[in-house]
Amino acid sequence: MGATMIPYCTLLQNTLSRPVLISPVSGAIITTRKPTFTWESSSGATAYTIEIDGTTYSVSTTSFTPYSNLSVGSHTWRVRATSSGGTQTSDWSPQRIFTIDLDDVVLKQPANGSTVTTETPTFEWYQVDGATKYKLEVRKDTIDGQKLFEVESTGTRFTPTAILTPGTYAWHVMSYRNGVWTGSWSSQPFTFTVQPGGTLIAPQLATPVNGSTVDFPMTFAWSSVTGAYSYTLEYSRDINFDDAESVTLFGTSYVVSFALEEGRWYWRVQANASGGVSGPWSTVWSFEVGLPVPQLLSPGNGTTQETSAVNFDWTDVIGSQIGGELYDLDHYVLQYSPSSEFESGNTITIS
Repeated sequence: MGATMIPYCTLLQNTLSRPVLISPVSGAIITTRKPTFTWESSSGATAYTIEIDGTTYSVSTTSFTPYSNLSVGSHTWRVRATSSGGTQTSDWSPQRIFTIDLDDVVLKQPANGSTVTTETPTFEWYQVDGATKYKLEVRKDTIDGQKLFEVESTGTRFTPTAILTPGTYAWHVMSYRNGVWTGSWSSQPFTFTVQPGGTLIAPQLATPVNGSTVDFPMTFAWSSVTGAYSYTLEYSRDINFDDAESVTLFGTSYVVSFALEEGRWYWRVQANASGGVSGPWSTVWSFEVGLPVPQLLSPGNGTTQETSAVNFDWTDVIGSQIGGELYDLDHYVLQYSPSSEFESGNTITIS
């Protein structure tokens, strides 16, 4: 029997991933006619093809600046990757659309919705092709609010000498081109909040949770505060923080590796600005070291009983967890005395 030849073919899979575009973002307003296009590299790619408005350009890097000015108006762009020798080509990236508008001024900082801790923030915006100067306007609360100041600048940044008091502000910029003001303020005005160190807020405590029982090492943790340079942590056996342990920290946590004295501890945190001003203390939380401490319920502190039969009541801590481990507690010890120092009185064991 003669041999049979079976034809076969090999399918070459496209292993190049399509590039991920970086800038300009879709919907962006650009104020230069030669914007720089950037994208992420694709594994295995040695070259890229960028298409702008249907015209393609070959590049070996992950950025491209047009050789000539683009027209004012709407533009599209996308990119694909090519392997060595052009044997493989990726799919095109999703197409993006952007607009060149030389009558607009795109703002940079203070960022929209941001909070700044300085009372003399620096205003910065993107350059406009052909502009020889700019007009910056700052208003209170909203862009339609009270005008605070208007200033001209030949550059793209300005730092006021007069301080801005704590509060919310709005700002926009106009450019001067071809010998005239364009008459168009930034299409997207920005707002920001001034919150200097003197208006630091109180941190929010996180761990140990209020009323919990801890083991060691133990971590104190709290929320960060905008404008804070450092934090002061205090923990004490006394709720008034007499003889408290005090630690100054530059982060939002602190680890106690050694065991503290058994009993109830209290802790709080405050934020500090670089100029030495401190914000308010946080709420005070407590935690227990060792066996959990029952909370007294009745009789209430300072109350008067109308009968000699007194019903003592407290929270049940039987079966409490300490550091995640279940403890089977055996009994309670109740003491009552006519003296707050318990120099004399009665002691009862209750199972």
